[in-house]
Amino acid sequence: MDDRRDYRLSEYLWQIIVLLIGIIAIIISFIVKDTGKVFSTINGIGVSLLLSGILGVFMNVLFSRKDEKYKVCEEWKIKNIYFSRTIANITVDSYQQSAKKNVDIIAFGLSSWRQSKESLIDNMLSNGVKIRIITMNPDNPILTMRDQAEGKPEGYTKKSIMELRTFFKKTSIRRKVKIKYHNDLPLDLYFRVDNHVFVGPYLFGKDSQQMITYEFEKGGKGFDYYTNYFDSLWNGTSTPELNYADIDSV
Repeated sequence: MDDRRDYRLSEYLWQIIVLLIGIIAIIISFIVKDTGKVFSTINGIGVSLLLSGILGVFMNVLFSRKDEKYKVCEEWKIKNIYFSRTIANITVDSYQQSAKKNVDIIAFGLSSWRQSKESLIDNMLSNGVKIRIITMNPDNPILTMRDQAEGKPEGYTKKSIMELRTFFKKTSIRRKVKIKYHNDLPLDLYFRVDNHVFVGPYLFGKDSQQMITYEFEKGGKGFDYYTNYFDSLWNGTSTPELNYADIDSV
């Protein structure tokens, strides 16, 4: 804390010196005010230095605040904030079109993704992209809470997860997708495509597609935070891997 305070003081040191010189010059001009030319000269210099110092401090404060915001954005590598997932999906889709390695997801049934991106999903899998999904155990009664939160009929979320399982057992290429269960409600959507991570909350009373979504890029704290979270959850004992042999027909 002391180092940061000293650093900020040093940033303002030049402006403070200019301010002080300006004030001293104005005081001197009044002391020697009997000589008109000397008074006007010294007073003019003093006023100029005073105004320059004030302007310098103001500009320093202004750009310092902008610099702090820039540093935060750079440190966390937050690329964008989307008003809704529907808007974010436009960018997500463009990344999926050129996906090379990983697509990792924490969500529920992914209905919109499955229904509108079926061929895109198949193409990614055919191109060697590894897809991993963490979803809720469909037999967990806590899913009714999600139905209530989104204003959906009871059983809607469970049905969506069952359809997700069926979707990824239809063909041999889709069976490459790895799905794991978790028994707690996820509080955030997580969707990673290679070097980009999209996260956003599940809010009460709103459909998931209408919720705010944040995008983080690789190389920043945001990307590392969420990818580490996904990997720890994926590797944890609380997420048993789905066995396709145990899947019931939907």
